[in-house]
Amino acid sequence: MSIAKKARKRAIENDDDVPVQGAGFFKRAGRAAELMPDLVEHEKARRGRPKLENAKVAVSFRVDPTLLQSFKATGRGWQGLVHQALEEFEHKHLVKKSKLSLRSKVVRDSTDGQFIVRRARTTGEKHRKRS
Repeated sequence: MSIAKKARKRAIENDDDVPVQGAGFFKRAGRAAELMPDLVEHEKARRGRPKLENAKVAVSFRVDPTLLQSFKATGRGWQGLVHQALEEFEHKHLVKKSKLSLRSKVVRDSTDGQFIVRRARTTGEKHRKRS
């Protein structure tokens, strides 16, 4: 055993701040929840972050790397900017169109980059060729 370990062991044995407790001490001891239920409930209520009424939901989706980098380049709070952009899109395109039906989908037009709402084909519809 090294000198440092021996010194530490002696210091612990000679420490009067925390006396060694015998078996009788632990027999008399009770659970905190039984002895101080109010204090335990108070501490439980304070733990963690307060619950929000309208908590956000974690999602995962794929985006172009350049789009992600443009948001990240704005610095701290870039996730909030993504949230704000999605909210603006919702108000501009979805809310005004009296809520999309479940058979509609929003797509980005490859020619001009604008978002458009397309009605999805149902299983009974046949594909029509445009002339």
